[in-house]
Amino acid sequence: MSHRFLAATILLVAGLSADPGSAADVVAAVAKLRGEAFAVRAGGTVALTDDASVLAQDVVQTGSNGRVRLRFIDGSVVTVGEGASLRIADYRSGAAGGRRGLDLLGGAVRAVVETLDSGDRFEIGTATAVASVRGTDLIVIAAIAPTRARTEILAVTGQVAVRSRNSALGGGVVLRAGEGTDVAQGQLPTKSMTWGVQRVSQAVALTSLP
Repeated sequence: MSHRFLAATILLVAGLSADPGSAADVVAAVAKLRGEAFAVRAGGTVALTDDASVLAQDVVQTGSNGRVRLRFIDGSVVTVGEGASLRIADYRSGAAGGRRGLDLLGGAVRAVVETLDSGDRFEIGTATAVASVRGTDLIVIAAIAPTRARTEILAVTGQVAVRSRNSALGGGVVLRAGEGTDVAQGQLPTKSMTWGVQRVSQAVALTSLP
């Protein structure tokens, strides 16, 4: 994915209107922050600071120079890259069958997921794909352009199941450590392939927050 294409994505995402829904329970806190990051909730925008709370249904947005690391109530850690937009769609932890659902509206995130109980799910959705994980480390890059949308997903460790957002297509792929896939609008994920060193390094750089 070229930096030029990602830059175009960031500009377009910044102009999207997202419905944050009703603010519910605290589900995460800011563990580390660089630059500007905000939470859109209940029709307003709150500037995030170190240790600030993040609520279910918040849309976390970062500026062009902003990155933020969120630590969730179950111990999972999600780092949001620059110019990204991430909606905390659903985050229920503790009960069997709990679901942790995040919607990446654009930009890049890296999630290090704590091992889940039987029946629990941790999913990151985009306009084109859904990635389901169980105790693993993955990077998701969502790109939106006027004529297309696509998602790139890399399993850093563990395994990640990836399917199209269009459930009618069926199928999907399972990524193992070092493998990635691309999912275009209305298409099945591409065959899992080991990413080269350069592509992995570029993906890691997008979500790095030392």
